[in-house]
Amino acid sequence: MNIFVSCAIGLEPILADEVRQIADSDVRPTKAGIWIEAELETAYRIALWSRVASRVLLPLFEAEANVESLYNTAVEQDWSQHLRPGASLAIDFSGKNKHIRHTRFGALKIKDAIADWHNARDLKPPQLEKEEPEIRLSARISQGQISVALDFSGSAMHRRGYRTRQGEAPLRENLAAALLYRSGWPEFASENKPLFDPMCGSGTFVIEAAMMALDIAPGLRREHWGFDRWPGHDGVLWHSLLREATQRWKEGREHFKGKLFGSDDNAYMMKMARDNASRAGVQDVVDFQTADVTQVFAPIETAGLLITNPPYGERLGDEAAVALLYEKIGENLLEHFDGWKAAVLAANAEFGRRMGIHSYKQYRVDNGSLACLLLLFDISQDNKLGRKREVAPSEGAQMVANRIKKNMARLNSWLSREEVSAFRAYDADLPEYSAAVDLYQTESGRYAVVQEYAAPKTVDPAKARHRLNELVTAVGLALGVSADKIHLKSRERQRGSSQYQSNNQGHYGKGNTRQDPQSQGQYSQGPYEKNASEASEALLVREGQALVEVNLEDYLDTGLFLDHRPIRREINKLASGKSFLNLFCYTSVVTVQAAIGGAKRTLSVDMSNTYLDWSERNFRQNHLDLARHRLLREDCLKFLHLQSLAPEEKFDLIFLDPPSFSNSKRMEEVLDIQRDHVRLIEQSMRLLEEGGLLIFSTNLRNFKMDTEALSGFETEDYSEASLDPDFQRNQRIHQCWKLRHRID
Repeated sequence: MNIFVSCAIGLEPILADEVRQIADSDVRPTKAGIWIEAELETAYRIALWSRVASRVLLPLFEAEANVESLYNTAVEQDWSQHLRPGASLAIDFSGKNKHIRHTRFGALKIKDAIADWHNARDLKPPQLEKEEPEIRLSARISQGQISVALDFSGSAMHRRGYRTRQGEAPLRENLAAALLYRSGWPEFASENKPLFDPMCGSGTFVIEAAMMALDIAPGLRREHWGFDRWPGHDGVLWHSLLREATQRWKEGREHFKGKLFGSDDNAYMMKMARDNASRAGVQDVVDFQTADVTQVFAPIETAGLLITNPPYGERLGDEAAVALLYEKIGENLLEHFDGWKAAVLAANAEFGRRMGIHSYKQYRVDNGSLACLLLLFDISQDNKLGRKREVAPSEGAQMVANRIKKNMARLNSWLSREEVSAFRAYDADLPEYSAAVDLYQTESGRYAVVQEYAAPKTVDPAKARHRLNELVTAVGLALGVSADKIHLKSRERQRGSSQYQSNNQGHYGKGNTRQDPQSQGQYSQGPYEKNASEASEALLVREGQALVEVNLEDYLDTGLFLDHRPIRREINKLASGKSFLNLFCYTSVVTVQAAIGGAKRTLSVDMSNTYLDWSERNFRQNHLDLARHRLLREDCLKFLHLQSLAPEEKFDLIFLDPPSFSNSKRMEEVLDIQRDHVRLIEQSMRLLEEGGLLIFSTNLRNFKMDTEALSGFETEDYSEASLDPDFQRNQRIHQCWKLRHRID
């Protein structure tokens, strides 16, 4: 048989060497794979033992790349050699041209020809089955021809069967194996030397290396193959190869005396890695521990191979933080891994240079759509690069830094006078650098939050990325914030019923939205419910006499709306001896200020358990009596409706800050603040004591207050007075009104 073994582009030489070892036969490398003349046994061996291959394909026929030729050639094949009557069938079709413009159309033409062949012989035709077909065909258009092959693999061969769970950006098993070959791991393993991955995630490098060291066939644990139901399948031969592979595993386990190590700073990922290792059968030779990559030590005295896949800085603005990480990794390797070899998969050569160690070899590698470099190092002080030359900031970074410094000069006297410790230092002052920069001064140091405003589609993403990285550099220059204390967030326009992801991963809670000050869209501010072990450390910020908990990493908003600072200050002044109601209370910072201001009792209402837990921590941090300052988990719309009909209690002071829009499944109705504000205000006013004050705020940029419908109340536009100097540039960040009952 003439067999094609496919692989990722760039891995052809590695695959060719591997298949030569497996088959002891000549191979012909070509783009994205190799050709080999092989008997059925050799094809089985390649499927079972190749660690680098993506698929093993048995070519069936070629036709000119047009509909008529494809059908005629397919209908002339003897399909009894490859399909049982009525078998389930999948056809993977790739490529298109002027004759076949859709891959689904091309696949259906092949299916029609196969069905017609069976019908002509009074045989039951095959049925298309996408998920788990008995037979899978692969068809591809290239250079005016369509090649059709039987897929011996069934599913892609990187699916070994041991990794049922994986991290956020997993490395494919066959790519990991190829990089281990490139790094010389088989030679290390033959000498029982150790391997260590200090950023191992779900353990792919470590487990693949262990399978090599123990001589475990990568396909041994796969339950399904593309040839299982193929009429030409030789079950006796296949099972003899499986028995041989099992025996080699037993012998490999006896011969290998080394140890492999992995670590990661995420304890949950370490549990996942241990589970994966157990399923792969390598748990006895691997050791996974929770540790920070910048603080790890060599796990044993014997020097071996360190291999790892650090972050790529793919997200906008991440390059600065990733570059700093590479510097710290390099410093730690030079200090604690002298004499080891290292292999690092980096997004670019600059990241490698940041490690400060001379790389003796580099290989270009494609990890999916990302072009990367595999950098090989001898870790030694002799290979330490010279002192890094200080690189001057770019003209753009310096320009933004100068603007931030100018803003700081304008704000400094106000910041000192008002003792403000969290404020906006920059808000798209330069249009081409469209982001907001908030500075948080805490007991743990200075932190910055850079919120990127979504760029128009007309802006080149690469240019937007470059500008955001310049802005991050400028923040460090102007505000003295180290790269590891700069948190980057991206706000995008909501479409339809879509929900938003957190700053890291996962979904925000539905319903509570906060509008980006630079656009008309609404944005989720709800929390991503993390496991306790994954949540970032909370920080404390002082505002007046209050200490407020903020979280700069896990959520789009931090727990403290900086633009509401004057409103909180006003409520603090007015609250003495009064009862206070906070609707849609979020983290209840407004309530904390009312309580510190002397409110006799308060009630804070929200439907989010996360917000209310956060609120309780804020209360306890400020030693507030939870008996007098109550928290209520309730849909505010439902609460207002029921209480306005028959108020159980009234309040002297009410703060109403609804989301712009909410369609949360936990709410009984959809909230649209422009449409519904009159009803909400009227219901809230029924809970307000005579002589009391309601403060209403909204972040909907194009909001229009219906003063005519609310003419029964005294209304005062408080918007301008509710902005501090750090938000003077963006006076539409929110709109605010004070409302009172009219006195006859």
